[in-house]
Amino acid sequence: MVSRVGLWLIAPLGTLALLLVLYNNLNQGRLILLVLLIVNGCVSFVPFGRPAMGQILPDLKFGSACSAAVLAALLILEVLFPSVMPGQYAQIRDLAKGLKSASRDDLRVFRVVYDNGADPAVRPAAFSGDEAASNRAWNVPGEQGEYYGYDPNGKFSYLNIVRWNSRGYFDNDYSQEKPPGTYRIVFVGDSYVESCQVPLRQTFHKVLERLFNEGSARGDQARPRIQVIALGHSGTGQKHHLELLRNQAMLYDPDMVAVMLCGNDFCDDSPELTRERTLATGAVTPQLRELGRHGLLAMAFALRKFNEWQMNRVRVSPEILQWSAAEVPRVEAAWNETLDAVRASKDYCRSRGVDFVLIYVGSEFELQYELNPGGALASLRHIPGIETDFAWDVRRTVRRLRDFCATQDIRFISLLDPLVEASKKTGKLVFGDHYTMFGHEVAAKALKERLPVPARGSSETTASRDR
Repeated sequence: MVSRVGLWLIAPLGTLALLLVLYNNLNQGRLILLVLLIVNGCVSFVPFGRPAMGQILPDLKFGSACSAAVLAALLILEVLFPSVMPGQYAQIRDLAKGLKSASRDDLRVFRVVYDNGADPAVRPAAFSGDEAASNRAWNVPGEQGEYYGYDPNGKFSYLNIVRWNSRGYFDNDYSQEKPPGTYRIVFVGDSYVESCQVPLRQTFHKVLERLFNEGSARGDQARPRIQVIALGHSGTGQKHHLELLRNQAMLYDPDMVAVMLCGNDFCDDSPELTRERTLATGAVTPQLRELGRHGLLAMAFALRKFNEWQMNRVRVSPEILQWSAAEVPRVEAAWNETLDAVRASKDYCRSRGVDFVLIYVGSEFELQYELNPGGALASLRHIPGIETDFAWDVRRTVRRLRDFCATQDIRFISLLDPLVEASKKTGKLVFGDHYTMFGHEVAAKALKERLPVPARGSSETTASRDR
């Protein structure tokens, strides 16, 4: 019986393997289903042939017939979906269109295109068609992606051509061998370090590098040449950053590692909370995004309904619950795992004689609370699942990190206060989709003042003296 079940499973497992190959190389979902249906149909009609094969083929053909039936049903659903459920089809079709990147014709809506090459900004009219149809790969070494942004302070739309370096990061290429007389700072983090929302020249790490080296440009030899290297990947938490630190950051022989922590890292470190956050916010899940991209709209519709059913079971996003005055056990457990990863990163750096700094990027909600506490809390009451008498402690995350770093002897820098101060002083927005261009400038200036960089020839950094 076991052997027969194994033979039945050969065709479904083979179909699944072929599906993964085609799914990762083709965007035509219906064509993929049709090819798989034909393959399984052909197996179902193979003649028995030799007696030995006659004992095996019936079970193989049974598995293929089952696979073909499932594939046929899915293909029929995709074909009939527009006519049977036109309203729902229109909704999911529009959603799928919104998930796709803009075409080259969309370039005319952008006032500025940031090429991030030799010429940092060019007009769309000077942008060639081949470049406009660039590869939209993400984090692929040597390739490029496209980010469609809007600057709320300058009030203009722009296209940012994200050119990935040889390691798949949005930064210049730096040699692993550190040049003599150079002090290296490596930033490790998520999308705030990746910084693909703004031109490379205006990212906080490139602005910081220029600020540090202003004295050297004027002939001031008191400081070593500073190199600031950014290793950022979107959607990652501190567990990933620990591995990135071990496997990537140390290759550059850094003098300092600055790990940036975002307030949602504890969710990114927990698969359960990541999914809960996605459902609570009504965001598009990666699976739904892929189905829409492949044109499998009936399957995308079914997944959307399943996600909505799950969404009703999630009352509040765990990202918001980190500011609850009362402890939420699952949030606290996730935060503990995140801080354990930070502690391990610190220990790893110090065991190799590298200074370690933890930097908190802040969040738009925390900034709004500092500017208008009543208005920020009032906005929470409009979130489904939150009771009007819910007690909040919005400064809890910064306090948690500050207390943790004090007990672990970690230099801690919060960018929240400088961002709040700059917003109050100028009236400009520091948050848009992540930091705005102005926000990156504020962050760079704050880090310039707070990061300890030794004078040339000094054998002891400010960080080590402070510890």
